Amino acid sequence: MQKQSDQDHVTTRWLWVLDVVFGATAALGFETLQETLRATAHTPSVLVKQIVVALSLYIFFLYDVSAVHILVKKYPYRVSFISGCRYLLDISMSFLLMMMLIPGVNQHPEGSTLEILTALTLWHACAFLWHVLANWEHRIPPTLSAFSGHFLFIAIYWLVFGVWAAARAWQDLPLATDDVGLLYAISITVAAVAIRRAWRIMEVFYRDPGDDDLEPRPEDPRSALEPAGQVTATGEPPCPTGGPALLISARPQTPKGSSPASVAWSEPPATFCVSVGSIRRGTFAWAGRSAQGDWMHGSDMEMLCARVAERLCAGDPVALGFECPTFVPLPETPQELGRSRSGEGSRPWSAGPGSGALATGLVQVSFILDRLRRERIEASATLDWSTFADRRTGLFLWEAFLAPGRRSSSRVSDAELAVRAFSAAWPSPLGANAIVESRVVSMVGTALLRTGWEVPETVLSEPCLVIAS
Repeated sequence: MQKQSDQDHVTTRWLWVLDVVFGATAALGFETLQETLRATAHTPSVLVKQIVVALSLYIFFLYDVSAVHILVKKYPYRVSFISGCRYLLDISMSFLLMMMLIPGVNQHPEGSTLEILTALTLWHACAFLWHVLANWEHRIPPTLSAFSGHFLFIAIYWLVFGVWAAARAWQDLPLATDDVGLLYAISITVAAVAIRRAWRIMEVFYRDPGDDDLEPRPEDPRSALEPAGQVTATGEPPCPTGGPALLISARPQTPKGSSPASVAWSEPPATFCVSVGSIRRGTFAWAGRSAQGDWMHGSDMEMLCARVAERLCAGDPVALGFECPTFVPLPETPQELGRSRSGEGSRPWSAGPGSGALATGLVQVSFILDRLRRERIEASATLDWSTFADRRTGLFLWEAFLAPGRRSSSRVSDAELAVRAFSAAWPSPLGANAIVESRVVSMVGTALLRTGWEVPETVLSEPCLVIAS
């Protein structure tokens, strides 16, 4: 994990420099504000103006600082040209923040209204570029909400200015930008935007299990007894991601006289699907859906492994699917060798695309399972749905089969489609099994044994559950 360690080191150092700039800006602002309040204390109306403006700008300042710390955990810095550009944007936004804050806490902030408005506009433009570069560097498909918000807020600021200008024109008053009314309107708008944006960031990243250790761990009765850094009662070290170590023997509480499998499992577990493809050509992708219904996706295999590891370390059951043949038939006669699996139709595993996906999938499945084991994931793995439903913990492996004509232009969309199909088959996915073979050779079983998972050798002859989408 040397690469991850270097990445964390770079992020920590660069954040430290940004925090120094933030601290200097806040200190200078408070010093200026203190002098301003002393000078205006004898005039209540002026004092109220100063407090309202200063409070609004400091709310925006706190939003900026918190947003930086949250977002760099989702998009950590690297030693790369793109990260260098992102860091320059961070520095630029820090000084634009200073251009807003310092004039805003001066004795006559109304004289700097246009300056503050221009700095706000440039800040949001830089934030937009930062998001674009971060998504590009980490190969995460961009979301409209992450980008459109900045343009929306710029439009809101200038709409407020336009309404004020129109009102002045309607009253035949000169267009004086040092008007206190305009300052109040802009200040309140800035505070509202900062609160809304901060709430949105916390709502998305603290609820999304796929956004880099930002969300609180799910409630687990073991977590109160086994804090991070401690050794559990089983003698196993805690999970390397900071969560409690998994107790494989643990079972959910069920009503007396019933088995766990007989108790309704109301919602699908955390479900992921991998659309296997070339890493170099950018055709590899994955998508996932948390048990709470939050979506995540990307094209970075390391990130996928991290997301799955987080869920397993938290004690959550995880269903991980692969869009490639996970097993092949082992017929009784040589004449049937290479025949299609029952249910494949016109897309047999032995045809050109199928055999290519099989070969690529075999190495990628092995890599992912090996990476999870290297993270000291102690969860059990199984191909048997009944076992998984009984345990309600560990890793369940399944196959995604994309029916002819269903492939989209995006590999991420293909993976999302497979995850939706798995969720739609809930709570009885066995009834949706698309391919049934009695005698098989399991590629996934081979990968499990090769990467050190504690599974019986019979896994070599077990077919996976296949969900068609």
